Amino acid sequence: MVNIKDKPVNYPLFEYIERLESGGALLPDTEENLIEVVGILKSYGIVLDAYSKNLIYV
Repeated sequence: MVNIKDKPVNYPLFEYIERLESGGALLPDTEENLIEVVGILKSYGIVLDAYSKNLIYV
């Protein structure tokens, strides 16, 4: 991993980079974010299921 001595504090994604480097999560742990992430994973699972069925058919 590369360590930068002078980190640009005014960089737009600085807050997220700092959070990830310190071992935190990308999103704050809130109920709303949990519901959003579960919804995204569920929709991704639907796509993977359809892809799997298509591969079996082929």
